[in-house]
Amino acid sequence: MPRFSLFVVANLMLVPVMVAGQEPTMTEAQCRQMTDSMVLAMKSAIAPRGGVSDRDKQGAREMIERIEKLVFENRSRRIRECETWGRVARIIATE
Repeated sequence: MPRFSLFVVANLMLVPVMVAGQEPTMTEAQCRQMTDSMVLAMKSAIAPRGGVSDRDKQGAREMIERIEKLVFENRSRRIRECETWGRVARIIATE
């Protein structure tokens, strides 16, 4: 899966907040929803389809596994949801 696709998805998820004219700060509930939605979007993006190499699919699966592990561990340790969302966004943007 190309990095560009995941980056675009991550940025598109922020559009409703910006368009609504809300403060750039989000509540913990919003951050949790963003994190959960991003994981679901990433999973659906690697669904079988043409034009995506097996190598890219494997890389995407590995990234999803790392992100799911991060989310699980952070929630177990009661780390703020917005901090988790920030880490997820950084992983997606830098890989």
